[in-house]
Amino acid sequence: MIHSTDDVIESQGDYRVFFETMKASGDFKELSRAHSKNLKNAIQSIKDGKSPVVYDNTNIKQNEAKAIVVAALELGLPNDNIK
Repeated sequence: MIHSTDDVIESQGDYRVFFETMKASGDFKELSRAHSKNLKNAIQSIKDGKSPVVYDNTNIKQNEAKAIVVAALELGLPNDNIK
């Protein structure tokens, strides 16, 4: 199961318009919401026992992947399954 923030954005409408609107307004809350929804969806897939679960996100810095790693560990996935 692949979870991508881009897919979350595209499910809401035109991808390009989403970013153009956000850039023009200077309000990036919708992007944050899309990332949060993507994380929530990935966690639900883990809870549902789906495997593998791929969390495709823009993780530029190491700490940006922390939320999904912490969630996976809290849900009982062993360290060797988290890459």
